[in-house]
Amino acid sequence: MATYTIKINEKSKKAKTFIKFLTDYAQTSEDISIKRERVPGAVKETEYIMSSPAMLERIRSAEKHMKEGKGREYSLDELKKKMGL
Repeated sequence: MATYTIKINEKSKKAKTFIKFLTDYAQTSEDISIKRERVPGAVKETEYIMSSPAMLERIRSAEKHMKEGKGREYSLDELKKKMGL
């Protein structure tokens, strides 16, 4: 027996489809059980971002730049280095 932890954004279409598959499959099998847990602080963080006009503007600006091809791709190693990890 093994336990797997999967973080899922429940609002996305792919996640909803995946969750439906898992729950439907688990109902037909005694070998699988599903335990749903909330990520502590996730709702508060989302509420903070959504209530901050400055943060929303930064997100929208970044999305616009990416769509216009003005963004830059970083490798995982580059990101870790920039973050001091």
